[in-house]
Amino acid sequence: MLKRVVEEGGNSGSFKQASQHLQRLLDVDIGAKETQRLTEQIGEQWVSARDEQVEQFKQGKLERLHEQAPQATVVMVDGGRSQIRAAEAGPGVHEPGWREVKYASLATLASRVSLHDPQPEPPSKLLNPERVKKIVEQLHDQHIPAPRPTES
Repeated sequence: MLKRVVEEGGNSGSFKQASQHLQRLLDVDIGAKETQRLTEQIGEQWVSARDEQVEQFKQGKLERLHEQAPQATVVMVDGGRSQIRAAEAGPGVHEPGWREVKYASLATLASRVSLHDPQPEPPSKLLNPERVKKIVEQLHDQHIPAPRPTES
């Protein structure tokens, strides 16, 4: 239950909204202030655990989760703008502004060696010439040409 409270507290637009979601979805009556207290308390614990892992990594003491390195790794990075307000300023909005937020995702990939093609025949939708033409047209419509270099 605590995990759900913290998830809602961290992912909702406000602690009041999180409290309302918990009431509606789980039939749990936890007020906005209690949701905020629990979310911040657990969040601080997570930050501390993360910082400890970073230090262990820097010292080469972090326990490996995999016996062998993955065959391939993918890192995806994105960013956006988010409205923020002053922390620790009490209820209400104080010093509103915009801040850039950054997101990253890490995935590992693995494949098995096979002596035969696991899908020797093409997918059925690629055997129909009219369907292929439509798919290609849709892909073409989504294509955005790269900007041309400007001469200086």
